[in-house]
Amino acid sequence: MQTLFTYLQKRRQDHAALVAEARANATELNTKTLAQLMFFALALLVIAFIGYQLQGYHFAFPEINSLASHIPEWVLHNMTVFGDGTLILSLVLALANRNVQLHWVVFWAAVIGAIVSNTLKGYFDAPRPPAVLVAGEFLQFGKIYKQYSFPSGHTLTAFLIATVGYYFASRAWQKVGFIALGVMVGLSRIWLGVHWPMDTLVGGALGIFCGSAAVVIGWRWRSGINPVMHGFIVFLLVVAALLCLLDKNDYQYALPMLYVVALLGLWRTIRNYLLPVIKDEHPPLTPTSARFPFSNTWAKPAPLFWGFLFVVTVYRLLVLLQPQFSLFYDEAYYYHWSLNPDLGYYSKPPMVAWLIMLATSLLGDTVFAIKMMACLAYSATAAVLFASATRYSNTTNGLIAGVVFVCIPMIGFNSEFITTDAPLLLFWSLALYFTLRALETANLSHWILLGVFTGLGMLSKYTMGAFPLAVFLFLLVEKEHRVKLLTLGPWLAAIVAGAIFGLNIYWNFAHQWIAAQHTQEISHASGPAINIGPFAEFIAVQFLIFGPVFSWLLIHVIRKSFGKRAAVTQSQFPQPFSGFYRLLLWVSGVILAAIGVQALASHAFPNWAGPWMVAASLLLALGWQNAYTARTFYRRLGYGIAFNLVLLSMVYHWPQMLRWLDIEPTAKNDPYHRLIGWPELGKEIRPLIAAFPDAKLTSDSRDILAYIGFYARPGSFDFARWNPQADNIRDYYDLKVNLRDFAGNSNQTYVFVSKEPLEESVLGRFEASTPLGKVSTSPYEGDTMSLYVSLLRGFKGYE
Repeated sequence: MQTLFTYLQKRRQDHAALVAEARANATELNTKTLAQLMFFALALLVIAFIGYQLQGYHFAFPEINSLASHIPEWVLHNMTVFGDGTLILSLVLALANRNVQLHWVVFWAAVIGAIVSNTLKGYFDAPRPPAVLVAGEFLQFGKIYKQYSFPSGHTLTAFLIATVGYYFASRAWQKVGFIALGVMVGLSRIWLGVHWPMDTLVGGALGIFCGSAAVVIGWRWRSGINPVMHGFIVFLLVVAALLCLLDKNDYQYALPMLYVVALLGLWRTIRNYLLPVIKDEHPPLTPTSARFPFSNTWAKPAPLFWGFLFVVTVYRLLVLLQPQFSLFYDEAYYYHWSLNPDLGYYSKPPMVAWLIMLATSLLGDTVFAIKMMACLAYSATAAVLFASATRYSNTTNGLIAGVVFVCIPMIGFNSEFITTDAPLLLFWSLALYFTLRALETANLSHWILLGVFTGLGMLSKYTMGAFPLAVFLFLLVEKEHRVKLLTLGPWLAAIVAGAIFGLNIYWNFAHQWIAAQHTQEISHASGPAINIGPFAEFIAVQFLIFGPVFSWLLIHVIRKSFGKRAAVTQSQFPQPFSGFYRLLLWVSGVILAAIGVQALASHAFPNWAGPWMVAASLLLALGWQNAYTARTFYRRLGYGIAFNLVLLSMVYHWPQMLRWLDIEPTAKNDPYHRLIGWPELGKEIRPLIAAFPDAKLTSDSRDILAYIGFYARPGSFDFARWNPQADNIRDYYDLKVNLRDFAGNSNQTYVFVSKEPLEESVLGRFEASTPLGKVSTSPYEGDTMSLYVSLLRGFKGYE
């Protein structure tokens, strides 16, 4: 008991010292910043006055509200809750947990804002849009409110905290960000259909006035900054965080964010005020050790990496057992490729089919077996990056490279779907490793292995061609390495890679270069010659799928590593060979540039440039010392890892999360909607197909052949594809099992599955036909998927 009393007394003394330090570090009131805020508030009022004079109280509502049709509802929910008081107070608890001065000002801001908002709302009692306009005349989302429209409480609260944040912020981009936050919330209230522009403009101005008043009171009334009062304020902030957890917010799609912020705020409060203070006697990262977050427990990086990789890999494999992770049609399509081992397929090289063939031969024709190789391949890539960074730096940086790669959002999401990217990134990482080895040692065996893995990468995806191009350009541009182009090594690597890739080239030659034709088709899009919008979107998405925090860290590392002072900075960290960092930049940059040009000229999917993240992970891991101290990088990297893992977990368990939030799943809010329903349809059709074992499964749809072929007749490639256009080879089924190949056989039967009842133009091409019925399933309430099944005999040909 005495020990507990002593412990609590020590925590109280720590708290008193924190408050005393805040009072001692008081600064003068910054009237210039307050004047800037007053100017912005007056600008909002002027806009409101002009709008009212021109069009009345409801001015500009239809024009602004109509823009919501371009914004997903979940985005609107997550925007508007930044005007919710409990979230704002939880954010203060989470992000500024020990800022006593800020807490004091926020307390007054909350008191003044609540009084002004509630008083004015009750006095005016203005009707909201749903009370004035007819439903259907405007866009509305979420819960419908009809009273107390003026002023907008959410906008007032958002600008209240934006004002406080603007005042305390030390950098221009932070100040702009706070104002943008307030504007975003104000617009969201109009987009949701619950406020008029007048409400948000005046609400924003009032928020700034109230926030500014709170700043002045907080600076003038210094005696209020004492341990008792600050303890009371922290208690109120904790209550707000608990309310975030216990109350179901009206905007359900924002609940996960509310819960995360509230839990983070509560944890930081426990950590900072109840648990012992961690004394950072050493930096959190050293070349041979890393510290666990929130403790003084240290670990060797290698066991930490392998343990982390094992846990993440097992978790992602277990995720595959969830019902929403049925096969995507491309996966079922690749599975059918694997039933016919070959050197190439319709649109892609053979590696993905070979991997599926290996997995299904071991575990059978199951969804888990088909998908699992993606997760294993990405984990193997992380292991290669760990080995690369360890060899050319230290085990701590190896840990960083491997963990960063595993936690990239694109990698985490793709780990649940087998695509050509999985083997591509594995062989890309191996090729990069042996490029580094070859340039370091000039050993011919390393050049040969570089050729082997480059060739295997080309058998995975044609995008691998950007890798040897990047290495060649590096050797050509770098003076110190240009002489290597006159040696045997690079050309031996090219010969080996070409010999391996030649297997697929031969297949393409034997099939009239069908893969080249398909690549040309998907790369072409009608429209303007230069597509600035899609290009900008492509670049922005790259940083999102790498992770916002990771991208920010990487940009800063590259800027510091290759800026004006780069030579001085990098000299502190020995490199295995000249231009080491520049090679990594070339390997990332060439693939980004190549696919970026394609996005500018026509269109490109974001994952096409995915290999850039391999070298980027190494750049971040090996170059962070050029930009950050160990403590700063450790903290920001931790934020990035936590953000990405939480985001991925939400995606993995999205249907379960919707049920937990009492949200009815629909095709619009379920990212797995294209997978849902097909297993059930396959189960319904299976008895119909089994009744005619000699019949070929036939369809005019690639999706149906892929899905129903797997779920209704696994392990079989006994298909027939309806496609009357001989010159229009659209997929592997067209290439290998077109119906024209079976014309004239009067005894051959077909089970034709289609999304609509067969028309006479199809039925008339067969000698006999019998409808077998219709199968249906309802993946969502009010949404029905149906397929029509017919038994046909004796295909007479298309003409």
